[in-house]
Amino acid sequence: TRLNRYRIIAEQRARFQQLFELSPAAILIVRADGVLVEINARADDLLSPLLSPPRPGSRLEDLLPPEAATVVGRVVADALAERIVIAPVVVTVGRADDEHVLNVRAACLHEGDGDLVVLQLDDITAETRARRALETMNQDLEVMVRARTRELEAANQLLLSYAAFVS
Repeated sequence: TRLNRYRIIAEQRARFQQLFELSPAAILIVRADGVLVEINARADDLLSPLLSPPRPGSRLEDLLPPEAATVVGRVVADALAERIVIAPVVVTVGRADDEHVLNVRAACLHEGDGDLVVLQLDDITAETRARRALETMNQDLEVMVRARTRELEAANQLLLSYAAFVS
């Protein structure tokens, strides 16, 4: 019975590891002190070009820029305190010429030897850039509408003055 239970647990662990590695989401598992326990392939692909390569045993403070490390550290602390999924937090990482915006979500994972925090990172850089472009276009459109309105008001005033002259 014990051997059968051990086999089942080993199969479940292998299945979990495969799902963890194949997940389309970038997932980091960290300890309460901010040390990286595990990272999946998607997170490695996402973070390696931006930062120093993330490896198990590294600290979040060493992987992320100071502002981002502070925000992610707060998310980890909140997840540990509340033990619920934390609302998404936007963190900007990368060099000035290649900046990326990441959406960070966290959940507490209870383990026998201490609690862990699962961080899910989503790259929302394209959406952020599109939103900025849309806002810029809306502002430009608003300026064009105001200019066109002034032109129409001037033309209307000219028409009224002509009508008054004719009458």
